[in-house]
Amino acid sequence: LIAGGHTFGKAHGAATPTPVPTEAANKRPTLSSLTVSTRKISYDTDDYCPNAETRVTFRVKAGDDDGVTSVALFWREPGAGSYARSAMTRSAGSSASGTWQVTLDTTANGITKAGSLAYYAVATDADGATRRIPNGGSDSITVAVCANTGPSIKNASSSSGSTLAWDPE
Repeated sequence: LIAGGHTFGKAHGAATPTPVPTEAANKRPTLSSLTVSTRKISYDTDDYCPNAETRVTFRVKAGDDDGVTSVALFWREPGAGSYARSAMTRSAGSSASGTWQVTLDTTANGITKAGSLAYYAVATDADGATRRIPNGGSDSITVAVCANTGPSIKNASSSSGSTLAWDPE
């Protein structure tokens, strides 16, 4: 029916339009269980602490229906203004659901200052979507420095029974 130049209703014999499928939005990868092998690492300036832990391994579970193509650890050493990026490798599972890891070493990675080492991980899927853990922030571990501070003598007795003291000033 046409009234005043407008069409109302369905014209006789007109085809019903076919809905056009819309592509589903790409879901971001899932990330969980970002763990560390130790909460404290040490930089040893000259074998003063031979038993100190100098390496830390970061692990995270990542998954995506389209496949996770990469996971990176972003870390900022104590005193640094920006984050460094280290690629993580898949150590178990598949690109659809796997565990990714990377190890930092105080000497190899130049982590030489005491303080907090901040970190977070980012996964990227086959379509370029990303997700970060922790979401919107970072976690941290402690970095200590092993250095020879020299002996400290406050009061000692000599073989004659006299008290020895040293005043460096």
